[in-house]
Amino acid sequence: MVGSASSSREDPGRSILEGQLASAVARAEDALAQLQEREQELRTALVRMTMLEAEMAELRLHPEATEVTRWREAAEEASLWPQEAEAAARWQQEEEEAARLRTEVGDLRTQLGEERHRCDMLRSE
Repeated sequence: MVGSASSSREDPGRSILEGQLASAVARAEDALAQLQEREQELRTALVRMTMLEAEMAELRLHPEATEVTRWREAAEEASLWPQEAEAAARWQQEEEEAARLRTEVGDLRTQLGEERHRCDMLRSE
């Protein structure tokens, strides 16, 4: 009867670790989703930039009046490149944060496993 009473009570340390683990996993999953979204945005920007560079190279070969106008428009779009570079830097920072969170999740899982082992050892005594 004593064994069933102690096993029916939940270890507060274990509950805390499980809560921390769940929170860290949720943060890691959220960061990963954001990274994937940013990656897609950057890939789209890269495709657009490549197309603009090709257009600019072609315009250099045939600088007629209408093409010069298109060239100017392409240059205006190119002015957005620093913003895209900032987005790439943010993406890198978020990727590093996700790696840190994955490490934290691993550490918390290890701690939880150790706590479970300790609880099992105490119950067996």
